[in-house]
Amino acid sequence: MSNVTLNRNKLIELGNIVSEILIKSNIKSDCTLDINVDEISFKKIDEDIFYRDNKNNEEFHPSEDKIVLRFHNLFININKE
Repeated sequence: MSNVTLNRNKLIELGNIVSEILIKSNIKSDCTLDINVDEISFKKIDEDIFYRDNKNNEEFHPSEDKIVLRFHNLFININKE
């Protein structure tokens, strides 16, 4: 098994690839991809998404157990194990 670092950019890239595959396969309804990560990875992903997207200097509020990313026909759920 290889080690993959998931961050906001990799998740967006993954979501776009999977979404495009679904479209080419004529699957247009919403699908869900669940990714389970340990608590430390979850925290890093949560912070990375927040700080890269935070344009208004808002205060960081950690997600509880799930982060949801929405694409054209796909939801990616990042679940804390």
